[in-house]
Amino acid sequence: MLSRDVVTWSYRIAGLTVASEYSLHPNLVPLPSGNQHIKPDVVIRQGIVPEALDAPIFMTPFVQIAADRRVLISIKEIGRFLIRDGQSVTVAAHPGDNEVETRYGLLGLVLAGIMMQRDRVVFHASLVGVGDGVVGFMGQSGAGKSTVAGILSTLGYEVLSDDLAFLSESPGDQKHGGEQSAPRVFPGQNRLKLWADTVELLGLDKEAHEQTRAGQFRFGVHTGTPIRNRAVRLKALYMLSARSDETQPIIIPLEGGDAVAVLHGALYRWRWLFPMNRAADSLRAAADIAATTPVLVVNKPRDLEDMPEVVSTLEKAWESGGWS
Repeated sequence: MLSRDVVTWSYRIAGLTVASEYSLHPNLVPLPSGNQHIKPDVVIRQGIVPEALDAPIFMTPFVQIAADRRVLISIKEIGRFLIRDGQSVTVAAHPGDNEVETRYGLLGLVLAGIMMQRDRVVFHASLVGVGDGVVGFMGQSGAGKSTVAGILSTLGYEVLSDDLAFLSESPGDQKHGGEQSAPRVFPGQNRLKLWADTVELLGLDKEAHEQTRAGQFRFGVHTGTPIRNRAVRLKALYMLSARSDETQPIIIPLEGGDAVAVLHGALYRWRWLFPMNRAADSLRAAADIAATTPVLVVNKPRDLEDMPEVVSTLEKAWESGGWS
């Protein structure tokens, strides 16, 4: 069962000060004790959480959203999380040894819900440091976002986030001399969730890494670097697309409506945006990013064994000073 600390821990996460009854992430450094007096933006505590919301306007097997934008997340074998006003999270953890996954639930789905309630745009993307900024990898589940990030980490690149990228503000609001500047993003947690065959491809020992969920063959691989708490420049975004007719990876730049459509499809849990009245604002943010940042699609073979060639193609583009 998730252990409660005697004192509240304070962290800086994605630009927010978070006070939590639980220690959260081994790569997330708590604020020094002298900063404990800082008023938190978000408070996480254990408490009573209902099994269902009254009259939800949106409902799936694991999430319910109310008209007042309260979000109830229920994760089997882990627990329930009630998010209110982008400021409060109440946790009802299930009995059992699920401390690790409760932590990652708080820094994954729950943190995304907090950000949406605070009117922040959230993308489903892995972030890897390149030069003086980051590039993002988007794609459907299983497209290879974490695999590409994992291979790049073995080549010395810093993995800043495995799954989530939080826009610091709308690119349209970031102007210098009357012109829009490149967007900046806050990373999420940087533990890679890798399938067993990917762990083997990277030459890692499965026994040295925790399984992400009981009965699953995905493993949590820690990058060993602290989670960053500053917004970084977003230099390019790649949509990974597995195609059975491709024998070599091909990088294609997108423009205009094609770029906006790809970015809109990469919004995290985009179906949540409608009951939270965030759909229009998120679409505008996607259009702003497409106007300032290269958006590209990587058509690649489906086989896992071809992923190192995908990374090699990306590196050659970066070394030439471009993105494709």
